[in-house]
Amino acid sequence: MPGTFSSSDEKIPYSIAYLLSNFSKSVIPDNKSEQNRYQTKPTTQSFDFTRLVMNNNGQLQYLNWNEKKRNWSLTWSKPEDECGIYNYCGKFGSCNINNWPLLCKCLPGYKPSNPVDYWDLRDFSGGCTRNSASTDSDIFLSLKMMKVSDPDSESTVANETECGKEYCLKNRQCVAYSYREAEKITQRGDTSVGDNYCWIWSDHPIDNLQEEYPNQGRNLSVRVANADIESTARTCEHCGTYTIPYPLSTGQDCGDPMYFNFDCNTSSGQVSFKASSGSQYRVVRIDPSTRHFVIQVEYPNATNSTIKPWLNMSLPFISNDKLITEVDNYTDQFEGRLEASRSQRKNKVGVQISWKPPMEPTCTSSTDCRDWPNSTCNATREGKLRCLCHPNFRWDGSNLNCTKGDFPKSSDEPSTRKIPLTLIVALPLACVTVLACIIIYMWIRKMAKRQEVIRSTDKRDRALRPLDSERHVKDLIDSVEPIEEDGEGIEVPFFDLGSILAATNNFSDTNKLGQGGYGPVYMFIVLNKTLVSAGEKFELRFFTTTSINATGPQSFVGIFYHQLDRDSVVWVANRDNPLPGNFTGVFGIAEDGNLK
Repeated sequence: MPGTFSSSDEKIPYSIAYLLSNFSKSVIPDNKSEQNRYQTKPTTQSFDFTRLVMNNNGQLQYLNWNEKKRNWSLTWSKPEDECGIYNYCGKFGSCNINNWPLLCKCLPGYKPSNPVDYWDLRDFSGGCTRNSASTDSDIFLSLKMMKVSDPDSESTVANETECGKEYCLKNRQCVAYSYREAEKITQRGDTSVGDNYCWIWSDHPIDNLQEEYPNQGRNLSVRVANADIESTARTCEHCGTYTIPYPLSTGQDCGDPMYFNFDCNTSSGQVSFKASSGSQYRVVRIDPSTRHFVIQVEYPNATNSTIKPWLNMSLPFISNDKLITEVDNYTDQFEGRLEASRSQRKNKVGVQISWKPPMEPTCTSSTDCRDWPNSTCNATREGKLRCLCHPNFRWDGSNLNCTKGDFPKSSDEPSTRKIPLTLIVALPLACVTVLACIIIYMWIRKMAKRQEVIRSTDKRDRALRPLDSERHVKDLIDSVEPIEEDGEGIEVPFFDLGSILAATNNFSDTNKLGQGGYGPVYMFIVLNKTLVSAGEKFELRFFTTTSINATGPQSFVGIFYHQLDRDSVVWVANRDNPLPGNFTGVFGIAEDGNLK
């Protein structure tokens, strides 16, 4: 009937109900759809080879005798698994048979009533309690595909807002509501719309909760305090019965970007962990108090050597090598047709993974830091904007706040410090200045080398050029540089171009004596039977000397330089071939350039 709420859509089979009622007709279904499920009504003789028993674990079993196999076969049993046990996870505790081996957890905004050790030993009987008392500012936690106990009251409403605000939020005793929108009903060509129904839980805590309920699970809205599920503006929204604590992230607009390794399935309310290998693993527990979560892994893949590669150095996660398996005998108490599914569950274990304390939250302006007192949006050493703590405060990644005082830095807690603005400006400027100086220095050296190459090339070209022009003679004289030997200058006479031009009559052809390998040879002006240069600085003449080894005087032809305190011979034509003192004859120029 419309408006009827049933905590379970699983009904006892008619044949079993008929047997339990001692074959009473009162259990025959009223509606025809149920009656049509059975082609023939059972009789008392139909149960001659059946058994309905309860085993020592409290499981109800319906068995039929198999004549061919000569044994009893299990046809139906309840409960089928742990979540089928009534209130297995206690009040406000939710059970999910797919989250093996950790089936139970408290709803977001609730905490275990008993110590955590009880839960580690699979004792969930104490259930859960709210983290804070109810207020008018509470919000509702939307859960989908849920099995839940029967409500305390029901009403017809105009819409879901009326159901939540008027019937539940204003009633401090209300802990949850469920809303079902009216369906269109077509009868004899007429279409009508039924009523919108609102169910309220207020007189007692909700219990017997089960997630991902396969048989038409209902949408349930549970009353919680906003601060209990979203502690900061950057905290991600809950995903089903999972609270996503900061810094864990299920999207780019919440949490810390470094922890964006989680995905939320909004249809089923299930969270998965995205490993660096690309694989996704079902998350069965998230514990903010201990900063760890548990993923479900196939047992062959749960070895430490297989898990470690998922958590490379770039991820802020650490595997503590702890594998969670069954610690009780609940699985073994269910027999029969569920053996195959139990064996599949036994191949799955939980792998516990911890996350490192986060760095200061990222920001774009100081308004993003309002959830973290004593912090301001500033640049870090890496140039990223983060909510950095004020002076005399230190970021505490474990408690997610700026703590006053000096404390030793934890080995697993990264931290950044505020960089002074002057350093931010001065450091790049100094780098640019040094780089510019290096470039200028290298450019000057390059230009100097280029000029040296040009000068060397020019000298080589002039040396290879034929020595037969006045222009070349001038270039050759201009290019003469002082010659040094052992660091001291050698006293070599300097030939003035003007003197040479005057002595050779501007290199007149009439003064040209000939041309050899070193260029043209010109005749000096004749004065007093000697060759004298213009200005009388140089004189070509004979001179006679007496050598100790010689038998008599020897004559030489040489050039005298008259600009010193005494005349100096600067060149001797026949040094290796002296002439007798009384020599007379004609001199000629040999091929080696000497006189003969």
